Amino acid sequence: MKQDVEVVRPKEWLEEALITLEKIKAGAKSSQEATTFNKFVFTHYVVEAFEAILAAKAITSEQAELVHKVVTEYLSDELLAALSDYDQEVIQNLLVPFSQTEAAPQEDSTEAVTLVNPVEWMHEAIETLYRVDRSCKDPLKAAKLKQFTFSTYVAEAFLAIVYRKTIFESEVVLVNDIMSKYFDQNVYDLMSEQEKLILEHLMMPFATEHGVDETFYKLVA
Repeated sequence: MKQDVEVVRPKEWLEEALITLEKIKAGAKSSQEATTFNKFVFTHYVVEAFEAILAAKAITSEQAELVHKVVTEYLSDELLAALSDYDQEVIQNLLVPFSQTEAAPQEDSTEAVTLVNPVEWMHEAIETLYRVDRSCKDPLKAAKLKQFTFSTYVAEAFLAIVYRKTIFESEVVLVNDIMSKYFDQNVYDLMSEQEKLILEHLMMPFATEHGVDETFYKLVA
């Protein structure tokens, strides 16, 4: 007998998951109840969406933003520990190597770069990285979450600056803040070669042993 197979559409499933997770956050009577309900949502929606993205070997910018929101706002250490080994493996497989897979085709890559506002994206990254540091005490787990933020927000902001060949003083402060407070060897080890190259292009001409040399930035801005 032929069975109907439901097609997983990652964007729609992640949006549905976020709506449900927000309702749970507002209505759960206890943290234990919230974890139980959140576990159900992750297993039946989030992990399914992650599997579809991994199978496609590509992730769109919209999907990346939804993944970013789901992971940083709802995937606590307690919830991660409550998930099955398989679910944990799917999540980790997406968060670490996905940045090394090919991005989904875009109509105009130059236009995509110009649409990135480095200041806004770095502010968003800093807010997320701060929450990760505050909520995740395991250095390796924290590094995986931070690497996802670096690959989806920081790298894009840095790439936009590199393409522009100019950096403004307001951006220097944010670059310095990100690199001095949230970047470490664990994060670097998880980055793709492309991300490392973007980082080196931006940082190498301006790095000093005391951080970012703001003098040069001010001259070129």
